[in-house]
Amino acid sequence: RRLRDPVRGGPGADLWTMNADGSDQQQITNETLDVESPCWSPDGSKIVYSAEISSFDWDIKVVNADGSSPVTIVGGTQFDKDPDWSPDGTQIAFLSSRAAGNGIYVANANGSGQTGVMTGDTNDTAPSWSPDGSKIVFTTHPHDAFGSSASHLYTMRPDGSALSQLTASDSPDSRALYPHCTPDGRIL
Repeated sequence: RRLRDPVRGGPGADLWTMNADGSDQQQITNETLDVESPCWSPDGSKIVYSAEISSFDWDIKVVNADGSSPVTIVGGTQFDKDPDWSPDGTQIAFLSSRAAGNGIYVANANGSGQTGVMTGDTNDTAPSWSPDGSKIVFTTHPHDAFGSSASHLYTMRPDGSALSQLTASDSPDSRALYPHCTPDGRIL
């Protein structure tokens, strides 16, 4: 089964699944506002996603693949988005606005143990695990005196150590967004 992205255009966009040929479309969520960033668990039994609660307030939720038992695993009054399952299914990386700027956080799959692994005065987004789970690749939009809109890709270990910048450009139009590794981990 495949995930179908939410239909844009108004409040109440939800997640749907369908077979690869487009048949058997099933609505999975029934949220009041928008949903984004769906991601299948490695075993295919669950879907983690971002749910808009109110303006600038997004939670991370998990639902069974059939739409049953939705639960908020990361919530509050902050902006929590872009969840991604670790390859072994035990952790979820996500962005959060609970510190200055947006930072990258890692939590256990049930939402416990939330730890800021990359926080500071930057706008870090779109964390994605390497296939072997040894690294998280993400986008950083640095804040500078010139209002640069450039973004760069970085990797780090899941504990925030071994930070490494992968892309660099002096152009304010340079953008590196939503990184994902190939299944063998050799190419982004």
